[in-house]
Amino acid sequence: MPNLSLQILPATLEDLAALQAIGRKTFKEAFAANNSEENLANIFFNSEMTHKGMY
Repeated sequence: MPNLSLQILPATLEDLAALQAIGRKTFKEAFAANNSEENLANIFFNSEMTHKGMY
């Protein structure tokens, strides 16, 4: 079996877009079965989870 290692690095502003995309995808996958597209958009995509809202 290969010897694998894991390194955790701090996130930077350059990582923000990728992290937001992962968060949106994960949120949609988790809650899409119980919510309409409109509800998902109102709950998450249009929330304070924007670059400006994080600071």
